[in-house]
Amino acid sequence: MENSKEPAFACASDHKAQTGLTKLEYFTAMAMQGIMCRGRGTGRFSTEYIAEKSVKIAKETLNQLEKEK
Repeated sequence: MENSKEPAFACASDHKAQTGLTKLEYFTAMAMQGIMCRGRGTGRFSTEYIAEKSVKIAKETLNQLEKEK
């Protein structure tokens, strides 16, 4: 998973360092939104479950993208 620490958003300037979310953090947030929406908030799932599954989904997504290269 080489690209997990890469910036999630491209920077148009070559001389300016990219800051902000990594791809792993961004994909985790997107997965967490999906889980929260599906479960109608944290009432259905524990926060530990949501965090764990969100990271797992994000890492698997990044792994699959690496295979596509």
